[in-house]
Amino acid sequence: MNRSDSLAAELRRKKRFDEYFSWRAAEQPSLERCLARLAEWGIKSSLSAVHRLHKSGEAFAWRVQEAATARDSLGKTLPVDMEQAIRESVLRQCFDKTLGELSHKELMDYRAMATEERKLTLKEHVEPEKLKLAERRVALLEKKLDEAKDTLTDTKLTPEQVRERMKEILA
Repeated sequence: MNRSDSLAAELRRKKRFDEYFSWRAAEQPSLERCLARLAEWGIKSSLSAVHRLHKSGEAFAWRVQEAATARDSLGKTLPVDMEQAIRESVLRQCFDKTLGELSHKELMDYRAMATEERKLTLKEHVEPEKLKLAERRVALLEKKLDEAKDTLTDTKLTPEQVRERMKEILA
């Protein structure tokens, strides 16, 4: 949602959107402290509006962008002759660490987005004889996505069991 009367829109109008989320990511403040920071900037809001902002797609998109920026910055500093698999693993870990813990909805959105990006990249750049193999990999990723959805919606599992199962699926 990108409404003109939303808290995100107000932060953008005051050119404080990136500053707010950078501060929030660094300090991990309470909702009350976030509300106080907004008031310091002359933005009137409520705890529920701050909570909705933090759960919004805009907040998620900001986190993904920051994670991608961190990954790309690290990629420029890694040795050029580093083995590709190790390089990709290091960059993925950097991205995941910067992205932080995802809510259930964010995880599903991210995995769906990543799967779609991979499909497009594969179709544009993979040689035709390698396309079948690439499509099989995509199918396996989609299967992992389905397993993750099933795990996250299984009411019989404890939070610890869900966490362990998600680690297995996403490893």
